[in-house]
Amino acid sequence: MEARDPDDSCGPAVGLPRMCTRRARIPRGAPVPSPRLPLRLGHNLGRSAPSRARGPRSPRATPSPRRACPQSRDRPRGGRGGEPPHDLPGRARPHPRREGRGEGPRGLCEVRGDLRMARMGVLLLSGGFDSPVAGYVMARQGLRPVAAHFSLEPITDDAAAVKSRRLCEILDVPTLYVVRVGEAFAEVARTCNRRFYFVLTKRLMIRLADAIADREGAEVLVTGENLGQVSSQTLQSLRVIDRASRRPILRPLIGFDKQEIVDLAKEIGTYEVSRGPEICDLLGPPAPATRPRLDQVLVEEAKLDLARLVEEPLARVEPERFLRHPSAG
Repeated sequence: MEARDPDDSCGPAVGLPRMCTRRARIPRGAPVPSPRLPLRLGHNLGRSAPSRARGPRSPRATPSPRRACPQSRDRPRGGRGGEPPHDLPGRARPHPRREGRGEGPRGLCEVRGDLRMARMGVLLLSGGFDSPVAGYVMARQGLRPVAAHFSLEPITDDAAAVKSRRLCEILDVPTLYVVRVGEAFAEVARTCNRRFYFVLTKRLMIRLADAIADREGAEVLVTGENLGQVSSQTLQSLRVIDRASRRPILRPLIGFDKQEIVDLAKEIGTYEVSRGPEICDLLGPPAPATRPRLDQVLVEEAKLDLARLVEEPLARVEPERFLRHPSAG
């Protein structure tokens, strides 16, 4: 056993190595170490860890407002010559129906745009509530829509096509393509697994819209799809549908609920037209797939002659032109 220094005010406990030569007290209430507690030589429980030397810290530069908010770099804060600050060339333009506040699209006085916004897009226009509202929302952002309606003729009548023409007049959409896809959809239903019918036909419509976009020089596609509303609008289905497109697909209503869409349809004047009899797809299965995988869909598409199913409907289509509002520009 190590001899105890008579001058030492803090001697080691029996069976423990020498720990310190100064006062090292165990905090009140802490357990007293057992005499048989194994400790390595060099442990010093009474000394605190040495502090690291740290040099003086340089003052941190305060970011300027232009650096903290990059969006404001190129945005003037005031008007010129008495013009309002938001009337900026290339950034905002008058609404085609600038007639003050009121009901319908005429209630919107201005359209705010952006230099990076696509100039033209193909709107997949049905006769329901969603797609006209989606077209209106994107037109408000400065996009010039070209409408494409996919009619189930000859399986159904032309009621949905008539509704789409009326919606184009309300929304000031100057061009409409009415593509008759009834025979192509019937071939999909006969040839492929019907569980994937809605995803397969949506991918076919995307390919047709892509071809129309090539004709019109459009940069994007616009749909009224809303997440989870029907079987073909689940997250997995939308991912599979997107893979059929050569262009970005914009879905401005993706986070809207149905009541918000209906309320906006009433505001812009499309509600009365859209609430008419809806043309249901009679070829659809009673239990469609809601979580399709891309490999499953590609196996089913391999049974089809996709090039022919795209070329034949478009060969019989001529664009319909509508006279726009005199102030539409």
